[in-house]
Amino acid sequence: MEREYNRYGFEADYSLAISDSGFLSYIQSDYQINEIFIYTKEGRLVKSKDTNSCSGNVGAFLDVFRDTNYAELVDRNNTNAWQSHFLNLNGSEVECDNDKPYTAVVFWATWVGRLNRNTSAFWVDKLSQEQDINMVCVSLDIREFWPNSNEWSKVKTEGSFTR
Repeated sequence: MEREYNRYGFEADYSLAISDSGFLSYIQSDYQINEIFIYTKEGRLVKSKDTNSCSGNVGAFLDVFRDTNYAELVDRNNTNAWQSHFLNLNGSEVECDNDKPYTAVVFWATWVGRLNRNTSAFWVDKLSQEQDINMVCVSLDIREFWPNSNEWSKVKTEGSFTR
């Protein structure tokens, strides 16, 4: 998996995997596979005030997310909910330092191919240059340490993520 991170140019403070239960929660939440979330140090989600924006406008939002004219903080604290599903690439538990004012979490998967280079790698490259952001890249790929990982592989090949 480390090779895949390098292949797409993900240079992050943390390169992580997701647990099987986290994968299910993520897919059932109707998020895109390539997705980015930015949180404050206090765990509040930073969202665009433009509710009609889509992920295609993320590049522009990344330029202005600190500006309250364009961004708002969502009161719910859901960084801890996601972090409980993050694992190191070998399946061990993660301890992330929250030492900067913002944390950007970029979700990606090898099976979406070019989207990684065109979207996720762009976001990582752009935000890695910012001194006040912790970069976290989370792979949504099926992991060998997941319980019943053989079943997950069959589900992925058949094109459906319901179990």
